[in-house]
Amino acid sequence: MITKQTFLQFNQCPKYMWYEGQKSNKIIKRLDSNRLYPYVKKLFPESISVPNLPGQYYKMAQITKQYLNENHSIIYNPCFVKEDIFVQYDFMVVKNNTYHVYDVKASTKLSKRFLLELSFNKHIMEKQLKMPVKSYLIYVNKNYLRTGKIKAEKLLLIQPVDRDLINIKPSIVLKMRNTLLLDLPHIDIGLHCESSAEFIECPYKADCYKADENSIFELAGLHKSELYELFHNGIQQMHMIEDSRAYGKNQRIQIECLKRNIAIVDHKMIRDYLKIFKLPLYFLDFESFRDILPPFNRTSPYTEIPFQYSIHILNETLTQKGFLGKPGEDPRRALAEQLIHDIPENVQIIAYNMSYEKRVIKNLANLFVDLSKDLMIRHDHIYDLEVPFEKKWYYLNDMKGKYSIKNVLPALFPMDKNLDYNTLTIQNGLMAMTTYRDLNRNPDAVNKETLKDLWDYCSLDTLAMVKIYQKLKEDIR
Repeated sequence: MITKQTFLQFNQCPKYMWYEGQKSNKIIKRLDSNRLYPYVKKLFPESISVPNLPGQYYKMAQITKQYLNENHSIIYNPCFVKEDIFVQYDFMVVKNNTYHVYDVKASTKLSKRFLLELSFNKHIMEKQLKMPVKSYLIYVNKNYLRTGKIKAEKLLLIQPVDRDLINIKPSIVLKMRNTLLLDLPHIDIGLHCESSAEFIECPYKADCYKADENSIFELAGLHKSELYELFHNGIQQMHMIEDSRAYGKNQRIQIECLKRNIAIVDHKMIRDYLKIFKLPLYFLDFESFRDILPPFNRTSPYTEIPFQYSIHILNETLTQKGFLGKPGEDPRRALAEQLIHDIPENVQIIAYNMSYEKRVIKNLANLFVDLSKDLMIRHDHIYDLEVPFEKKWYYLNDMKGKYSIKNVLPALFPMDKNLDYNTLTIQNGLMAMTTYRDLNRNPDAVNKETLKDLWDYCSLDTLAMVKIYQKLKEDIR
């Protein structure tokens, strides 16, 4: 069945659509858009809804037709079928013989993909089903600040978009049908494989190209378009670059270290930088989450809400402190107060990519005026352990041109399982964020094991910093 999703896939790459076409009974997950529906229905009440019946396209279209014949003016999940084409909207308002159709998006801005979806559906509705439509997008007001209960009329924005839609060529459906019927099309990899304003990262990229070790796509710091240009010019691995002088400093280092199989340890620069680090050192890492619906007062859609921190304190011995919020309750005030208590004034605080920790503390200082002075004292005493790796004063080939802690740590300690994120249940910041977000949505699901998983992940972040610092000190002796 051809749908707006099929069209988006074809528009990105016919091969992508072909791969998806080999699946059956596909279910489109609406993700966070579903969480907006109760508020949409406050704006458009007195409605009836077509049940979602995966794979039963004609049945859903038949129910929609029945509701229209019964003169229902607001229909949720309306569906239409024309031969092998399926059109579905989030809801529809029938007024003056015109179908006002709406798609709901869990986003704070309009995107080209949203407009392409509506463009395709409008083409089918008007050109093939002869039903006049006016198209709208409902999305989230990023400037809405919650005070009390969420107000639907302030949370949601409704945008008419007919003037922004594109004309779909009548031949497009035939081309899509032919592609689905034929063998896998031959299309080379390119920018259409990557995430952009118009495309998503293709889930079949690895089926089209299996990268060798030291692939050109591992050359860090270049735009994807530059990497694909190199690839299509026959330079598919970094060692094939004959003259690295045409590239920036960081690319030159990555290329030459790989070709000559060497490492870089600039003792003088690292030693000079580490002179500013005086014991005791407080190694700090935050975790935060975001949600489409503002979960607490004084939050907006997708506000960054810190819920956890870990501190490893290096002095004569190594000790640890930390904070983990209670899901379902706003953690920010308690976290800020505990942070002030756990970190004395004027000690050195070490972060890895300190811009994040500084932003979290500054946002808390702006939120809690009475704590602002104490928080900003901590903010102004943060130093960045990332610098020696960002500046390439310390570089190993296993870092692959990158300097995030997830690249640096395994390169420095390849055999230490105690420093291996892959041994954890929660292995990265995104997993920590979604885990806590889901617990916050449903506090009854909280269990000791999940809280321990969150603690273990954040704890490893700060322990990793301690080990990296000690490794730097050891290697420059």
